[in-house]
Amino acid sequence: MTMLIASILEETADRVAARSAEAFDGGADVVEVRLDGLRTGESVEDLAKRLPVGQWLATCRPVHQGGLSREAAEHRAAILIRAARGGAGFIDFEFVDWERSSPARSDLLAILRDARVSAPALILSHHDFQGRPDDLHELAGRMHDVPEATAVKIAWPATSISDNFDAFDLWQEFPDRTIAICMGEAGQPSRTLAPKCNAYASYAAVAGDATVAPGQLTLDEMIGRFRFDKIDEATEVYGLIGNPVAQSAGSDLFNRVFAESKINAVYLPFLVGSTSEEFNAFIDGCRDREWLDVRGFSVTSPHKEHALEYIGEHVDPPADIIGAANTLRFEDGEVCGCNTDCDAAVETLMAELGDEDASLEDVPVDVLGAGGVARAMVAGLVDCGARVTIFNRDASRAQALADAFECDARPWEDRAAATGEILINCTSIGMQPDDAESPMPTDALRSGVMVMDSVYKPAETRLLREAAAAGGRCVRGVGMYVRQAAMQFEYWTQQMADVEQFAEIVSESLDARP
Repeated sequence: MTMLIASILEETADRVAARSAEAFDGGADVVEVRLDGLRTGESVEDLAKRLPVGQWLATCRPVHQGGLSREAAEHRAAILIRAARGGAGFIDFEFVDWERSSPARSDLLAILRDARVSAPALILSHHDFQGRPDDLHELAGRMHDVPEATAVKIAWPATSISDNFDAFDLWQEFPDRTIAICMGEAGQPSRTLAPKCNAYASYAAVAGDATVAPGQLTLDEMIGRFRFDKIDEATEVYGLIGNPVAQSAGSDLFNRVFAESKINAVYLPFLVGSTSEEFNAFIDGCRDREWLDVRGFSVTSPHKEHALEYIGEHVDPPADIIGAANTLRFEDGEVCGCNTDCDAAVETLMAELGDEDASLEDVPVDVLGAGGVARAMVAGLVDCGARVTIFNRDASRAQALADAFECDARPWEDRAAATGEILINCTSIGMQPDDAESPMPTDALRSGVMVMDSVYKPAETRLLREAAAAGGRCVRGVGMYVRQAAMQFEYWTQQMADVEQFAEIVSESLDARP
């Protein structure tokens, strides 16, 4: 079983003990006590007595490995030995010092073989903050060749999403004994998917702590949002591909739905660089590793057009007509895709119109934006007979979209003079964390106009607040998001989605997350 270790970096024994208690209450299997963080005068022996009942890991990280200790290897080894005698079940020592310091190595070997104490498990670690070690697999092999090492830990910063594949491959090459962590937001899958590939352990922070390592998630995020304790070898993998991805409610939504539907699956954010080459490399990496059990992705900006290009002929309507795919499904070695934005947008708009006989035929509609969401929106509107005008900062993109669907394009600067009966924002302007912005000048909003925002976080954007104040009818983006997500679930699982359940979960997520 993959352990979840909570890292504790505090200056006093009292604080370490308090945070350790919180960590165990939060679901941690082990707490890592960073002894390099203790201030001068704090006793390791006193600390050991104050710790709550539970397994703990003693670490004294040197500066050259990203820690705070400036002591020599022999001194740090002595601190770990005192911790082991105080009951630490695990000790973490840097592999580079294990190799080059015979005294430190000899002292640690002695405590590991001392019959008078319960021998701790030895974790040999290597942290590289410059990038992926060039000799990664050779390094891992040397570390695993140390017979006294229960496990080895290698951590490096993720320069791209593909760094995670190196971590996954290490887990496959050295199962059950490896901790491989890609630091930073792009490397978060290496933390959350550790149980999927029989990693020895993964790490998390206690809620309220500044993270001890870049990209480290909290216990609540690991267990509550990503269901770390439920992930196993049979877990299927879904997720969101985009840049950015941090603000999406998808992880809250789909992981809850999977749990309530008793589907052994996890949904994760995948921060994929903005180019088609990076997108293609990520999808190829998933396909090359069938044991990852990747089953599907949501796709957001800037990759919807990249997704359509990748799947080629394996496209389901209306993505081929729209020219963008927001949903991918892995099936029998192939990747197919569709677009759920279009139907979701039209259904949301028609639901807000209310009248069963309502029609968009010949209704003038102004659309802000020319990206993937706008393409889906325009396709649906034109199919319903609306007269669409597109406004976008990049005039060439606006014109290209207008030409594709035989509608009009006007300069972004002219949007204040728009006269449509419906105004739809398909840009990301107003989305958190930049929610103080609006895509429309305040004095350009008119009474009686229906204003729809595709941005769903926050649920009430500045655009919608100002439109309501001007006497307009407002349509929140949450409705569109819920409908397109429900359609994605059905596309992936072939099961009917409960739209009311989806709406309730999204509402709770938006209320709970800042």
